[in-house]
Amino acid sequence: MLRYIMVTPQSHRIHHSRKVEHRDKNYGAIFSIWDHLFGTQYRNYEEYPETGLEDPGFLHETELGWRRTARTFVVQLVYPFEMAFRSITEMTSRRPTI
Repeated sequence: MLRYIMVTPQSHRIHHSRKVEHRDKNYGAIFSIWDHLFGTQYRNYEEYPETGLEDPGFLHETELGWRRTARTFVVQLVYPFEMAFRSITEMTSRRPTI
């Protein structure tokens, strides 16, 4: 019953799933009621998929230590902006010049 009100670990796992059918699902951070109201709740509550990113360029934490953890955090934080910048520069470089 609690899963209809609060976000559960399983719900959060669906949010980070690699499966296509789980994309754009389970956005709630604390309350899952919003996902139920807006139709973004994935309702198979017994499914525990593999999680992660399929992007080989995304840095994953592989070593222990506070310096490595801090570095990984910063690199992961900047990564979406780096990808957006790359996308924009690729689009502008493909434009025909007049």
